[in-house]
Amino acid sequence: MPSELRDTIREAIRREWREGKGKPSATVKRINHMFSCDEHTVALSSEVVRTSWRGLRERRGQPSSLGGATDREQIITNLRARESTLQKQVKALQEDRTAIQTVREAVREVASAFPPVPPVFVPRAGDSPHVEEAVLQLSCWHYGEVVSEEETAGFGSYNIAMAQARAQYLTECVIDLAVDHHKGEHIRKLWVVDLGDNISGNIHEELRVTNERPIIPQTLGVSLLLALSLRDLAGAFDEVELIGLPGNHPRTQQKPVHKQKASDSFDRMVYETVGLLTSEIKNIKVTIPGSFFYRVAINDWYFLFMHGDNIRSWMNLPMYGMYRADANMTKLYASKELFYRYLGLGHFHVGGNLPSVGGEILMTGSLKGSDEFSIDALHTGADPRQLFYGVHHKRGVSFRYPVSVAEADPAIHSRYQFDLPNVTLLDTARKLGLL
Repeated sequence: MPSELRDTIREAIRREWREGKGKPSATVKRINHMFSCDEHTVALSSEVVRTSWRGLRERRGQPSSLGGATDREQIITNLRARESTLQKQVKALQEDRTAIQTVREAVREVASAFPPVPPVFVPRAGDSPHVEEAVLQLSCWHYGEVVSEEETAGFGSYNIAMAQARAQYLTECVIDLAVDHHKGEHIRKLWVVDLGDNISGNIHEELRVTNERPIIPQTLGVSLLLALSLRDLAGAFDEVELIGLPGNHPRTQQKPVHKQKASDSFDRMVYETVGLLTSEIKNIKVTIPGSFFYRVAINDWYFLFMHGDNIRSWMNLPMYGMYRADANMTKLYASKELFYRYLGLGHFHVGGNLPSVGGEILMTGSLKGSDEFSIDALHTGADPRQLFYGVHHKRGVSFRYPVSVAEADPAIHSRYQFDLPNVTLLDTARKLGLL
């Protein structure tokens, strides 16, 4: 039988059911008669029609009246099972809704016990910047020393021209940091705390042999260099005060001394010369303490400064000695009912900070960086850098910058370049515009 004829017969059976034209037997007779011809004989049975009608009723959700009792019971059982499942789902949804409502009420009750959230605090920049002070902690310029790039395999290099370029680079960096990077602050005063070792000196025989200049030209040259730096810094701050302390390299004897340590030192000569060279610059003050250490209040915070050559290292590590010196000096000042918060050190050619009770130990580096001694004796080295930091009147030491000067180049940073062998200090100072 062709598929088109089969589909037509099925549609006729559905139409007979929809129109309700009688029993299956009568429908069978009509369809067999209607679709039989010479080519096809249609001989449907009543069971085929009955089965088709039963399927149509089930799809409409009606139990078949033509089926047997077993079929009706199965349909009833299925409907009851579905009803039970739906009732369970409804009950579960009701329970979930009740639980959610309970949680909402509990959260609402707890939340109402808290005070309202305060508005977010957004700090507003003041119309005028707050006043702050800053410290440029210098140490270990070792002016006049020569560090061989060949002997250090490229890890270190230093001479007078490089010292002068690095001093200029350092000065320009400090001015840029204070004026440009801290526009929201008025850094009223700059404390230039020089912790000594301004010159290479000749306390070691190898320095006496390899220094680029003898000790007197070293002293005059670094004095002029430091004075040039102070002159430029004075243009960026309301006040600049130099505090000059002695190191160990500029001492006049090879053996360390304890008496007249501050006065019998070429560092003292450096500070005195700087004072003369900058005497006409009204906002520069030079302070030369009579002792090798100095306690001073900077923006209402007390600092203690010293070079640090009297601090011992253990296994090449000076930290334990620093903490011990800090504790002992704290106790020493406490005997006079005095105290300080911060201890500033040089000497070790390494920058950094160590926390202490109520304050810090602040270390500055050197201007020359790695040298033959650090690599040979200590198997280490450090970049040339000096420490620049701010002092807030409420927070103490605030911003801090370990300013590296490794990128300084005498060919580029040439404003501080000079040579004293054939001219006097006075003539050179005038030529450079200092006097």
